Amino acid sequence: MTRFFIALLTLTLLALPVMAQTLPPLQEDDMLVQLVPLGEDGRPKIWRSAHYPDHYWAHMEARGDTADSVRAFFEQCRQEYGADIAFWPLEAKAVVGLWAISDQATEDNGYEMSGLPGPDDMAPEQVLKLAHEAFLKAAQGVYTQEDLDSARPTISYLYNQHFPKARVWMVEYTDARREGGKLAYIELDPEDGSILRIKVSPSNG
Repeated sequence: MTRFFIALLTLTLLALPVMAQTLPPLQEDDMLVQLVPLGEDGRPKIWRSAHYPDHYWAHMEARGDTADSVRAFFEQCRQEYGADIAFWPLEAKAVVGLWAISDQATEDNGYEMSGLPGPDDMAPEQVLKLAHEAFLKAAQGVYTQEDLDSARPTISYLYNQHFPKARVWMVEYTDARREGGKLAYIELDPEDGSILRIKVSPSNG
């Protein structure tokens, strides 16, 4: 598992407001405040890298983000969706990937970075449906009904040159009973949603 992926997880279309009270402000040394090194144009140095598709850069260009605007955006997402970036919407994760983590995208990890699905990619709603079917099938004989009732899906879209199509859908099932608890990890083809990999963990319930 790459540093980028670990950072992303500790940071979904299924994102739901979960905060009952206002979160305290981020510390100055938090990556969502510090951001990655910026170029003379005020954008991340990775800007317009050929490792990522044109539609992605066009979308980011249209956002018109600045360092100050993304910090404010991250704070808005924290208050609306919670501190765990795994439960933020796809676009918010992509902005985090570009502005806060892109300096970790290297040749060794396939230039992995959170991105946005393109016109040829399966819709996230359908991805979640296929992932859920695969999860329930893999859960047979592994999970209890209590485990299944506690499963909370998150969805991400990653660019990574190590995958055949240089991108992948990723769905994780977290365990609502335990902080950091994971029940399943699923990788799906970006276009047809076929299961590339599924890993389940034995029940701790």
